[in-house]
Amino acid sequence: MNLFRPVFLGVAGALLCAGGFLLVGCDGAGSKRDSFYERLDGSWTIERLEGGRSDYEARLDSLYPQTATITFRDDGQARTYEMTARSSDGSVTKLAEGFVELPSDKVLRMTGVFRQRPVTWKYGFEASRVRFRVYSGSHAFLNALIPAVGRDQSLEMTLSPEGN
Repeated sequence: MNLFRPVFLGVAGALLCAGGFLLVGCDGAGSKRDSFYERLDGSWTIERLEGGRSDYEARLDSLYPQTATITFRDDGQARTYEMTARSSDGSVTKLAEGFVELPSDKVLRMTGVFRQRPVTWKYGFEASRVRFRVYSGSHAFLNALIPAVGRDQSLEMTLSPEGN
């Protein structure tokens, strides 16, 4: 019975320490996601849109001769996006808008007009650009940007800061 108390205290202490490390680790992962999103906050021009099924570049240029952009915002209450296009006459058309979720590191989910199926991307920064690779929901995204084009599970998009 005398040995029970030190063993119990040792195990309890180890569990408390492990719990503390887990909490710090979870907070660290959340902070990393927040940091990535802070870098993404702002307006980005769709520089390239690639896939295995179609020439998206030509379609984008013919539909939106000026630019198509995605603006990411974080107002402290919610993370949002807005996808717009500027035509040659200078008018701006809203193509899609909604909320952004960050389910894990370097993964971004867009909801909104994509209600039936959110669009989920894996993303990473390359110098001043950000590269997105579709994980799921390419049909909804492509339908909002380039109507009647279908789906493409190999869809990749490169964004550059607006004005570059």
